[in-house]
Amino acid sequence: MRIKLFSTIILLATITVLEPSTLAVAANSSTRQARVVLEVEDESLLSSQLDGRIKQINVRDGDRFKAGDELISIDCAIYQARRKKIQAEHAAAKYNLEAQKKLKQLRTGSNMQLHTAMSNLAKAEADLDIIQVTLEMCSIKAPFSGLVVKRMAHIQQFITKGEPLLEIIDDSTIEAHLIVPSNWLLWLKEGDEFTFNLDETNNHYRASVTNIGSRIDSGSQTVTIKGAIKGSNPELRAGMGGYATFTAPPQQKR
Repeated sequence: MRIKLFSTIILLATITVLEPSTLAVAANSSTRQARVVLEVEDESLLSSQLDGRIKQINVRDGDRFKAGDELISIDCAIYQARRKKIQAEHAAAKYNLEAQKKLKQLRTGSNMQLHTAMSNLAKAEADLDIIQVTLEMCSIKAPFSGLVVKRMAHIQQFITKGEPLLEIIDDSTIEAHLIVPSNWLLWLKEGDEFTFNLDETNNHYRASVTNIGSRIDSGSQTVTIKGAIKGSNPELRAGMGGYATFTAPPQQKR
């Protein structure tokens, strides 16, 4: 009975010793592959800075545009009327200031009247600047060249300030995003090359690491890395996913 019990203890000890090495081999064989998702560096959700009615929308979902193109115009007739009123007030203030200067030269005007005229002109000029900026907001222009992802407004729709209208992306900045185990930092460095296959195209692509996240997720013990995709690949779209493979084993890169 003692011999049999002793043998059982030895067997359990042997299993305990072998398990970590077995797990290490399994981990090493899988740490060279990670899920990859294509993302864009520049994207924007355009909204209006004014309350008003949409006059024209010049793009639809999937349309391309160039930086500076007018995407949406807002009916700003009320602001244009205000500009005319302010321009008239500005002209009157300017005329009054000139008159006060002449009266001062003739020593028939007062300093108070002159300073009041100067102040009124300055106020009219400020109002003119404000209305000009407001009128520029009536035209929503593209901040960069890219692609319309989603249109969320319609012609003749009344919109409020801050209401989202268009979701756009710069698809020329598509890059590969990967979430990898944090222990990859033992060997991973910027410039390392890798390949990845996408589910949507079933093609392989080459990329190189351009950025390694500065913070590790403490819960999952992972870190985000980014990669620049090599070559021209017009078929690529943000949101595509697949698996990336680092060809060189970690132990060779230390």
